[in-house]
Amino acid sequence: MRSLLAAALILPAAASASGKFNLNAELGLGLPFTGKYGTGVGPNYTAQSLGPVLTLGVDYQVFQPLALEAIVEAGFFFVPSWLSVRNLQPLSAVVPMGGAAVGARLRLLESTRGALWTAAHVGVRGFDGVQFAIDAGVGYQFALSSRLGLGPALRGLFLAPSPSSTRGSTLMLVVAVGGSFELVPFPVPPPPDDDGDTLTNDAELNVHHTNPQKADTDGDGLRDDVELAAGTNPLEADSDSDGLDDNAERAHKTDPLKADTDGDGLSDGDEVSAKTDPLMADTDGDGLNDRLELTTHTDPLKADTDGDGLSDGAEDQNHNGVVDPGETDPRVAPPPDADHDGVPDASDNCPAVAGPADNQGCPKEQKQLVVITNDKLEILEKVYFATRDASVLAKSFPLLDQVASVLQTHPELKKVQIEGHTDNVGDADANLKLSQRRAEAVFKYLSKKVDPARLEPIGYGRTRPADTNDTPAGREKNRRVEFKIVGQ
Repeated sequence: MRSLLAAALILPAAASASGKFNLNAELGLGLPFTGKYGTGVGPNYTAQSLGPVLTLGVDYQVFQPLALEAIVEAGFFFVPSWLSVRNLQPLSAVVPMGGAAVGARLRLLESTRGALWTAAHVGVRGFDGVQFAIDAGVGYQFALSSRLGLGPALRGLFLAPSPSSTRGSTLMLVVAVGGSFELVPFPVPPPPDDDGDTLTNDAELNVHHTNPQKADTDGDGLRDDVELAAGTNPLEADSDSDGLDDNAERAHKTDPLKADTDGDGLSDGDEVSAKTDPLMADTDGDGLNDRLELTTHTDPLKADTDGDGLSDGAEDQNHNGVVDPGETDPRVAPPPDADHDGVPDASDNCPAVAGPADNQGCPKEQKQLVVITNDKLEILEKVYFATRDASVLAKSFPLLDQVASVLQTHPELKKVQIEGHTDNVGDADANLKLSQRRAEAVFKYLSKKVDPARLEPIGYGRTRPADTNDTPAGREKNRRVEFKIVGQ
C-alpha cells in the first residue's frame, strides 16, 4: 500500500501539466455493513468490520466540468473482538477487497482556492466472491499548487450479492483524504523541425516549399513561421515589391502586403528613401501629397517650400502641380516688397512707402523720372548741359536728385558707371573729351549725396550711338548720359 501511495505522489510531479489528464488518489477508512451471514439458522444479523481502502483513478477532462474516469481499488477489513456477535459463526479475522470500475467525475466551483467534485462508477469488486458494484462520492480539494489539490472525501459503495456469496448485499461507507494531480499522456516525439522555426520539415518541403534547414528562407530577418502567420511570403524578402523587405516594413509599421501603404502614389521604399512618411500621404500637411511634391520639386518635408509665408497647397490652389493664372509658384518666393504695394523692393524707388507700379512704387505726387532695371538706372528725361560745355543745367537737378535718392535707397547697387555720349558732329577726339567732362560733371553733382566710391564717370564720345546720326532726332538721342549698373 505504501508503494502504491508513493507512486501516486511521485508520478504527477514527473509529468508536465496538460490540464486534460488527472491522477486521483484516495486513502481512507472503510466501514462495510454486510447482510445475513452463516447458515441462516435463527435471526439475521449484520456482520460489522472496518479497514483501510486505497482508490486510484485516472480521468480525462472531456470538457468543463465533465471528465471520464477509470479506477482501481484495494483494501482489507478485519473484525475486532468487540464486534463479535453471538449465535453467528466466527468471522474471518481479515477479509481482503479489490476491484475496478469506470464512470464519470464532475469538477464544480473551480477557483484558485480549490474545487468541489463528485463522481460515480460501476464495476466489480472481489469481497464476498466477485460482486457487481456501484459507487458514488463527493469531496472538496484545496489547491496546494497549480497541479496539486488535496482535501476530504466521502464515498459510498453498494456490492450486490454474488451466487457464491455467504453474506448477501454489502453497503460500505469510506471516509478518506483525496488528492488530484495533473498528468499528461505519454509524450509523443514532435515531428522533425531541423531549423527550429516551428514548421515541420514535411510541411516546409511539401506545403510551404520553404527550406527546412533555414529558419528564414528568404533572408529578410523574419522566420518562416512568423511570415506565414502575418500573411507575407516566406520565399520573397519583399512580399509587395515596394523596395522594403518585410522585416523593414515591420520596423516602419507599413503594410508588407501593400506597396503604397498611405496611397499617395509613392511606394513605401521610395518614401523611406525620400525621408517622407510612408504612413501619411501628405507628410508636411501642406495640402499637396508627397508624390506631387516630389514630381514638381517642392519640398514634401516643408509646408512652405519658398518660405514666403504661404503653404505650398495655398499657392497651388487646385493642387495640380502647375502654376495656373491667379496662383503663385510654391517653389519660388516672390521678391521682397516691404511696403506691400506690388512693386518688388529691388525695383521700387520708394520701398518704404506704398505707391503704384506706374510711378515706380512711389506716391503719385512724387513723379518718378528714374526706373531701376537689371543693368541700369533708366532716366525718363535727359541730362541737359550748356551748349558745347560740361556744365549741368539747373533744370536737370531734380532728375539727378532722384538718381541720388535711388542710389541712397538701394545700397545693394554697389557700383554705377556714369557714361557720357555724343553724336558724330565735330572732331571725334574733342567729342570724347567733352563726354568725359560731362560724365565727371554729373559725378561731381552726385558725389555730394552719394559715396563717390560707388560712382565711376567715363566718356565714350561718339563710339556707342543709341540711334542713327543721319537725322537730327537720331543725333539728339545719341547726345546723352546713361547710368549703367556694373556692381551689386
